[in-house]
Amino acid sequence: MWPKIKPYILILPALLTTITLFLGGIFGGIIRSLSAGKPGEISFYAYAQIFSSQDFWASFLFTLRYAALSVLIASFLGLAIVFGLFYVRMEINSRLSLFLQRLLQLPMLFPFLVAAYIIFILLSPHGWLARLLFKLNLAGENSFPLLVNDPFGWGIIIAYVFKTCPFIILMLYPVILKIPKAWLEAGKVLGISQAGFFRKAVFPLLIPPLKTASFIVFAYTFLAFEIPYILGITYPKAIAVYAYQLYTSGSLSDRPLALAIIITSLLLIAMISCLVHIITRRWGKTIKPGGKENGFQTV
Repeated sequence: MWPKIKPYILILPALLTTITLFLGGIFGGIIRSLSAGKPGEISFYAYAQIFSSQDFWASFLFTLRYAALSVLIASFLGLAIVFGLFYVRMEINSRLSLFLQRLLQLPMLFPFLVAAYIIFILLSPHGWLARLLFKLNLAGENSFPLLVNDPFGWGIIIAYVFKTCPFIILMLYPVILKIPKAWLEAGKVLGISQAGFFRKAVFPLLIPPLKTASFIVFAYTFLAFEIPYILGITYPKAIAVYAYQLYTSGSLSDRPLALAIIITSLLLIAMISCLVHIITRRWGKTIKPGGKENGFQTV
């Protein structure tokens, strides 16, 4: 009995500390967000204010747009890279595939603040890439597109894809390590190409870790502060930047509003994540490795 529960006992202090601080912070934020009325009374004044605020909904839609696009682009790019690593592992060399996978993890070494600064100096209208194109006579002096501090949020999206795509690859790569080469050889005997084998036999196995990685990326990018603060615009602001500026504005009456924005954002993230989980779960039931519905039976 003891060997089974020993790992859980060892991590219990760290787990309790994390849960206490996390839940304590959320509970404290809820209590303070409900204290916008008279002292000692529970009031939903802060929530009524933000729900009727045009600035809040503009910030919410802006944040939802760049967070969703960041997740989609990073997921598709991560899947494409994993397919490439799968091809290298099966057809060329497994050690080369592992080396490339580790090389792709380099962006994870940079903090998000550093990643934002890298994107800024690379893609700003007078950054390194604009100067390089101008030196090569491939672009005019003022013809470089606005990709940083732009209204759509392309700079934020590029920075998040740069940081989160390696994380998605890290979550997906162990799946292809468990697939023996004999499966691919059997597929070739049955006349299935490598792309078809990946789509019909490997991709269904990637759906669970892809869902988990996408949820983590979406939840983080939706409430992250550093990159939108550096690469965003003054209006509409990202949710985290909007709440931060309200909280530090100097007026104590704005602090319940800032906390109500964060609590509301957490609830909206939970609702969106549950909705996406239900949709992808139903879709995932129609995609099973080795089933008749996808035209490939595992040998």
